[in-house]
Parts: sequence; C-alpha cells; structure tokens
Amino acid sequence: MWMNVLIVGILAIFVLWTSSQGFFSAILQFASTVVAGALAFAVWEPLYYLVMPALDSPFWYDVGWGILLILSFALFRGLLQMLTDKACIANVFFTDNVNWIGSGAMGLCTGIVTAGMLLIGVQYIHGPTRILAYQGWNMDTDATIIREDKLWVPVDDIVEFIYSTGSNGAMYSTNPLSEWQPRLAQQASLFRTSYGDGASRMGMRPEGIKANRVFRVSPNDAESYLTDLSGVTNPQTGQKMRSGQIYAINLELNNATADKGGQIRLSKGQISLIVQMPDGEFLPVYPHAFYGKYDPASRAEFRFYFDVGDDFATSVGVGAEISMAFEFAVPDGATIHHIQVRNARSVLASLQIEEIDESDLMDLARNGNVSPGQ
Repeated sequence: MWMNVLIVGILAIFVLWTSSQGFFSAILQFASTVVAGALAFAVWEPLYYLVMPALDSPFWYDVGWGILLILSFALFRGLLQMLTDKACIANVFFTDNVNWIGSGAMGLCTGIVTAGMLLIGVQYIHGPTRILAYQGWNMDTDATIIREDKLWVPVDDIVEFIYSTGSNGAMYSTNPLSEWQPRLAQQASLFRTSYGDGASRMGMRPEGIKANRVFRVSPNDAESYLTDLSGVTNPQTGQKMRSGQIYAINLELNNATADKGGQIRLSKGQISLIVQMPDGEFLPVYPHAFYGKYDPASRAEFRFYFDVGDDFATSVGVGAEISMAFEFAVPDGATIHHIQVRNARSVLASLQIEEIDESDLMDLARNGNVSPGQ
C-alpha cells in the first residue's frame, strides 16, 4: 500500500532530521507540534464558518474543510517554532547517546502527529475514495461500517486519540473535539465515500442542513426488528444490535452543494447521528434507511434501506431546499445530540421528540402514505 510507504518515509525524515538537532530541541519541536494541532482543531470550524460564506463557491465547499485544517496546523506550527527559537536560543547539554536516541524518539513522535494531521486533512478534500490505495473505513456488502485498511503506523488513529482524549483533559475545551467530532479518523475516511468514486460533491455550506422534526419508535420486538435490518451495529462494541430505539429525523438540505443535475447523493458513511452513550461517550450512529420520493410531483415519500455498501440516498426534484429523512437505530440509554451530513451539522436539543408507532414505519415502507415531516 503506497500510503504506508509515504507515512514511513515521513517518519524516517523526521527521525533523521531531529537526530542531529539535540534532545532538548527535539522536545521543543514535539511540544510545538502537539500545541499546533490543538490550536488548529480549535479554530478549524470557526474559520470555516468565517471564510467559506465569503467565498461561496462549490469548489471551496468541496476542498475548504480539509485545506483549512492543514493550513491552520502549518501556520501554528511555524509560528510556535519561531517563538521557541527566540525564547530558547541555546541547547541543553546531554551525552551523545541521550542526544541521538532521545532526539530520534522525539522526532518519531513529531512525525506521527504531523503525518496524522495531514492525513485527516487530506481525507476531507474532494477526490477519489482511495488515497494512494488507502481507505481506512468503508461500508461492507451488507452496509455495515467496517475497518477496511489499517496503516502500519496508524497515525490518524493516534492523532484522534491524542486530541479527543486531550479535549476532555489537558487540552480541555467547553466544546470538546470528542463531542462534536467523535471518531474523527473514521468520519474523515467515510467523508470520501461519495457517489461515483469522488464524482459527486463532498462539501456542504456551514448552514447546509436543518433538522425539522425528530420521531422515535420503540419496536414491539426490538431484537427481531433490529436483526432484520442490514448494517446495524452497536457503536461501542461493533456487534449486531439486539435492543434499542429507532429515530427518524427529517432534514432540509440546501441544494447549493448539489451535483450539476440538482440532486444530492449521500452515502451511508456521510450521514451520522451523534449520540451520547450512558457512560458519557459520544459516538456516531449511521442510518439504516432513508425516506425519499419516486415522483417529484407527489408528496408521498417511501422508505428505502441501505442494504448494500454502494447504496446512496438520492434526492428527487429540484428546489432551493431539498427535504430528506433518515432513520437510525440507537442503543438503549443513549441520547441524541446532533446530526451531521458531510461537514454540516444540526443540533437537535431544541426539537421535541415525537413518538410514533412501529406500524407507521411499516405502513410507510409498504404504501408511502406516512412520512416523517408531513
């Protein structure tokens, strides 16, 4: 896999470069890199909300989410390097062995964080599903979210762990990364699972989606109901779900980032409902069904399943706002937090949850005469 070769090459360059810099200098470089990553994640979303509406271009919506993360990281890294060079003008004496071994180890750590930040950022830029033959996550043949490729050095997973864990600890924030971008490496990889292997649009306006209504159904026989659904797993364990509740969420999507034909095509991996588990952990849940129309002239919406990995939710009709709804299986005890479509989100806290019967969902699947949102 060429991505492995590239990552190993980047790590080797950092190890060789820092080995000659001295242990103390290598420590400062590693610290600057970690802080630069934290600052980049802190400004990433606010910067997107500030810059993208001003550019208001389909091209920039497709590439801006990833480019702004990479540029922010590079800018903070360079700035912190200059500050540490000015503040610490001399090195600290260590023996040769400590200098070589210690600086090499710090160089490896610096390279891991740098490569991880770059990989996550690049995956958020419009392009083919695979990058140098690498795709971290994908949908299996039955639409289950699976780990597809594993790097020799999983730099994206390591970066996710550092900053998601840190956002609740040493890098504490009132809006932690672990809450608003859980499973970041997974979501970055699934962001690229667009229609036509990158032929379809990927970006969204910051205000690209709006949740209108939330419906909840508690199945009469949850185990039987969930067992019959394809690709439904517990987000914590990865095992087939045997109990839980069903949520259907009606959305309005802005068609400014639709494809040229006016349609929006979404893979299962580009849609996630972020839930808070009973232990406090935030995790993404992916849809098992969506609601859409056969005929743009009709109000009737039908229920379609994500049965296979290459199923896509496709809008019908053209308008300034496109209405779609998605259905999720949520584990018992979990609370819904927000829904995310590509890189746009809608917070659900202000919406009242409406209870409906399981028969309504079944009727919808058969006849198309019951629809969340109508």
